[in-house]
This record gives sequence, structure tokens and C-alpha cells, in this order.
Amino acid sequence: MKFKFFFLGITVGLVFLLAGCVEPNGYENDQPKTITITDITEKTGYLSIGVYDEEGNIVAIGWPTEIKNNSANVQLTTMNMPPSSWTGSGSYCIILGIGESTAITTNDETYIYTDGNPLLDLATMEEFFYALPKYNIMQPETKIPFNKFVLAE
Repeated sequence: MKFKFFFLGITVGLVFLLAGCVEPNGYENDQPKTITITDITEKTGYLSIGVYDEEGNIVAIGWPTEIKNNSANVQLTTMNMPPSSWTGSGSYCIILGIGESTAITTNDETYIYTDGNPLLDLATMEEFFYALPKYNIMQPETKIPFNKFVLAE
């Protein structure tokens, strides 16, 4: 299954509105979120992040950030125009794009959070996103080791 189109859709101006997310304790978390991908070895260039719900809708984006010292720290923004800091919380599918420039292109390598497990080959995109492991984003900064992602080929 090919996944090059996930980040391409962002460059052609797809706009999704983000509804506010509420923490389990009932209080809305209004802190901006960042994701740091750690232990990125043998990769250089720029890393971007897409945060998706279980239906495959993109809810936040982390624009390309240079990989430095084997990690990349990416501030998440909404898909609204103009973008603003994303403050959502909950469990999401996470997809990375790694490329050689700050432009997100179809030549970028796509990595999908699977908690380090092999990708499932499912018939539809809806089945695919529903079956993917979700990462729980609750704190202002989330750190995920790169080995928890697999290359989408």
C-alpha cells in the first residue's frame, strides 16, 4: 500500500477544521503540543509530521524541521487557515515524512507509527487507519523513538 499522498494533500491546500479536544479529567488542555522524534540514525534532511484520527482525517501537522543530533522537534499546528498551535489531546495515528528540503513532496519517505510492528495490508484506507496503533498525546511535549515507525513501501 502506498502512502506518498498523505503529505501531498497538505501542499495543495486541503483545509480541515479541528474541534477542541478535552482531557479525560474534563479540563480542556490549551497547551501547544510538540512531538520530538528521537534516535533517528542514518537519516538527514527534514522531518514533517501528520497527526490523524482513526478515520484517516488529518487533525494536525508538524511542518518540516531539520533533523539534528539524531532527532527532530516539531511544533504541531492546526490545519486551519491561518494555522495556529495545536492543543488537542488523545490517541492518534502518526505519520512522518522525511525529505531533503523544507518542501513536502512525493519524494519524501513516509514512516508510519506502528509501535515497531509490521504494517498490516488492509483493503481500504478506513480499515487501515482503524487498525493502526494509536499514540496517546497528552503532554505539551511527546517523545517517540524513531524505531516505533516503519517505512511505508
